[in-house]
Amino acid sequence: QKIADEGNGFLTTDAEVQPGYQADKGNPFYNSYVNDNTGTATANSVYFKANTYAIGYYGYNADDREARLYKPGSQGFRGVDYGLPALTSNAASTLAGIGEGLTGTNANAPQRIITAAESYLLLAECIHRGFVPGDAAAAVNDGINASYRSLYRIAGFPIDNVQADADALAYISFNAGYADVDYTATEGTNNLAPGGLYTIISQKWFALNGLAPYEVWSDYRRVDFAPGTNHFVYGVVTGFAPGPPISVSPANTKTEIPVRLLYPQTEYNYNPTNVGAEGPIGAYPFSHIFWDIN
Repeated sequence: QKIADEGNGFLTTDAEVQPGYQADKGNPFYNSYVNDNTGTATANSVYFKANTYAIGYYGYNADDREARLYKPGSQGFRGVDYGLPALTSNAASTLAGIGEGLTGTNANAPQRIITAAESYLLLAECIHRGFVPGDAAAAVNDGINASYRSLYRIAGFPIDNVQADADALAYISFNAGYADVDYTATEGTNNLAPGGLYTIISQKWFALNGLAPYEVWSDYRRVDFAPGTNHFVYGVVTGFAPGPPISVSPANTKTEIPVRLLYPQTEYNYNPTNVGAEGPIGAYPFSHIFWDIN
């Protein structure tokens, strides 16, 4: 409300760092996940690949951002289930990798700090919760449009935004009535949640996947889905069969994502009194951070 009262408004363009990245002093994200400062492909460019869940969900909604967030492998836009070994059928070259909408086309790309898409979707939640006046549905659509523009721009598309705007509009129109895209959707499948907050949190995942994973993880923890769950659940409202959201390795017996970070051992070594005052802290069974009311 203070921002609204002050008058300059909320962030409507991507906030970026660009100190003058160049080939031998490149964007650190590009240098980590594409090529290093010598132009040599990094180990991360081979190791980090798309997962089946994300590839499937973008495809399910006919979301053109998939081609900006990922680049196709020899078998196109194909991901792998979490935890499967890198055997011949899952060779790195066959899987989709990190796309140019995240890395840029070269080491000169700016580094995004907070995107306009995130700003619009945070605003949509504030409006939805009654913290500020406004049109939450319009803010969601603005967030979707800003996400398309950002990914297309960094991937080297023309800066006039014509293609990004057209694809965003087509995506919104195609998914009218579906709660993960349409804020005004009145009913989800299987009598589950309609649009509203479900749309906002879902769209934050679509927009921030690969850009702001901690923001998405915080949403997962803080927004419960339905009675009997203590975290958000993506996809099922619109009929998407989500597949495994966590590792399918036989060694993994867990069924949920951890809900907090653990303190490092050094904290227990050098700050035992204060850490001890927090009580037992563990990933399994889950212990929740103080602000997580779920």
